[in-house]
Amino acid sequence: MMSGLHYNLNLPLYPLNNSKNWTQLAHKKIDNMPFEGVSYVFFDPHEVLSGEVIRIFNTIDIKLKCVVVFSGSEKNKTRDDAKIHNDVWFDNGAWKNVCCGVTWELGECDAFFNWWDMSSFEKVIPVRYPTVYDNLRGVYYKNDKQIQAKYLIESVHVTQPTLVRTDIPHSVNYKYYGDSQRTAVSLRFHERNMSWVDLVSVLNPIIQK
Repeated sequence: MMSGLHYNLNLPLYPLNNSKNWTQLAHKKIDNMPFEGVSYVFFDPHEVLSGEVIRIFNTIDIKLKCVVVFSGSEKNKTRDDAKIHNDVWFDNGAWKNVCCGVTWELGECDAFFNWWDMSSFEKVIPVRYPTVYDNLRGVYYKNDKQIQAKYLIESVHVTQPTLVRTDIPHSVNYKYYGDSQRTAVSLRFHERNMSWVDLVSVLNPIIQK
């Protein structure tokens, strides 16, 4: 049974088009980022997504905002190593929650998306970078190394395109078996004034039943 935190979607297993080597381009951009610890870059969804993915979303009443490509040189990130955070974006002078993303793991990777109860931990609000990163940052938590299994709400093995809730504290741990770098793609939407429940309702036509 599907929970209220994630839904498998009827989407292609590989979301990007072949006009460029987008993962290689993302790796180069991340390597040249001037901000320490930044491991993701943004692309215009209509530039990088395949025609099939675009056609599917054109049938749904939702606007695509950006594609985020995550990449890291670590082959293995344990649950203890993965930073717990919830997603935010900067709008009208304040950080606001980002409810969701559609995530794809590319290549030979076992990845697990985990949600946590962090209500008893102090939040660390992000310092604002140049505006390119206003679309996505993370609120982290002090003393998150003290996290124990009792704080885990749920964990899901990401094996196909998955809608995941991101306004609740979460982390991603993985083991990558490929020769290059682990790469994940996350599609984000224009969410203003939309809740998680609203977004699930809009995306219902492509949720696997």
